[in-house]
Amino acid sequence: MNLSIIGSGYVGLVTGACMSDIGHNVVCLDINKTKIKNLKKGIMPIYENGLEKIVKFNLSKKRLLFTDSYIKAIKHSDIIFIAVDTPSLKNGSADLSSIKSACLNIAKSMNTNKIIVEKSTVPVGTSELIYKLIRKELKRLNKNLDISVVSNPEFLKEGSAIDDFMKPDRIIIGLDDRSLENIFNEMYLPFNRRFNKIQYMDIKSAELTKYASNAILATKISFINEMSNIADKLGVDIENIRKGIGADKRIGTEFLYPGCGYGGSCFPKDVNALISTSKTHNYNPKLLQSVNDVNDRQKLYLNRKVSKFFKNKLEGKKIAVWGLAFKPKTDDTRFAPSISTISRLLKKGVIIHAYDPIATLKNHFKSFEDNYIEKNSSKSVLKQADALIIFTEWKEFWSVDLNIFTSNMKKAVIFDGRNIYSPELMSNNDILYFAVGRGKNLS
Repeated sequence: MNLSIIGSGYVGLVTGACMSDIGHNVVCLDINKTKIKNLKKGIMPIYENGLEKIVKFNLSKKRLLFTDSYIKAIKHSDIIFIAVDTPSLKNGSADLSSIKSACLNIAKSMNTNKIIVEKSTVPVGTSELIYKLIRKELKRLNKNLDISVVSNPEFLKEGSAIDDFMKPDRIIIGLDDRSLENIFNEMYLPFNRRFNKIQYMDIKSAELTKYASNAILATKISFINEMSNIADKLGVDIENIRKGIGADKRIGTEFLYPGCGYGGSCFPKDVNALISTSKTHNYNPKLLQSVNDVNDRQKLYLNRKVSKFFKNKLEGKKIAVWGLAFKPKTDDTRFAPSISTISRLLKKGVIIHAYDPIATLKNHFKSFEDNYIEKNSSKSVLKQADALIIFTEWKEFWSVDLNIFTSNMKKAVIFDGRNIYSPELMSNNDILYFAVGRGKNLS
């Protein structure tokens, strides 16, 4: 099939690369000319494990092309995916300006009837907006053409997006015209060889399914973080609680790991958007608001512990940081817990030496360039540090020689936002260790 992807960001690029890898002819469009120029050379705008290899391979096979021309992209295909960003506005609602712009440009470039696939995460009812906008513009341009709109939300996890796309749990297709099912059965045939993973439903249900999926995962994280705070107060180890409740098949262990809060481009944005949508329809979603509140508070968890430990005398302290990205295997720092804590520490005169294998916050902390320094190894940031804060559970942090702490730091003090280590092991090696809900109450 000939497909076009509008938007070559995280979702669009992964979708385009994977669709070309299973044999479709794909044109990926982006209005950022520099991004397109780099992609044509195989230079990735994001880090995602396995993505560069797939892009370069399919570029060489000419199944994957990149362009900044709507005319070239739209004329190429009968099926057009809209995968542009939908960030949060100040009121929490989704910003659909890129969706609207894409619709107008699609209509201007159309030469035949098209199927428009809504891939971006959007509020319920956006498919109707897409249809109306394109139809209105076609009428204005005196084009006697028609469109069908379909919702096909993505369920990709940063760090494992390629596997998630190639080995999906389910493929949600929202459509109101059942005659289109054969087209999508053919498009996704390689994923359905063992059993059919496609779930057809109406468009609004598909749109809400995406939001509901992210909201329930965010809820699990906030729940276990709330429990970790209770465990702290009671002197109880949350790891015992996590394992105990996770063994219940009805609950499971996924997304049940306490930490210093969730970040990234999806959970914060989508929970806020669902709250906003609910309020627009005169419903007050108290549970979702609580999920947000707990997460906002949890992002300051480590800041509270550090401040308490140093008795608020932080000026001039050198603190090492391991991990900046909101999760491992990605360079994404959007809404990362590291940002809020580091910001507060820098404002109190703390000197930060940070290390992350891929991510950077140099641009974010430009105004603190004298006190914010990023280094190229986990060991180098520890030299003469008063404490270490761990924000991201990169694999290279898990099995380090504990002497790295005692031999390099002024005093081996660790604030672990991801519960990487055993408190008993740390104690036996003369390391002061404060984790999330592990029974040492400094909050």
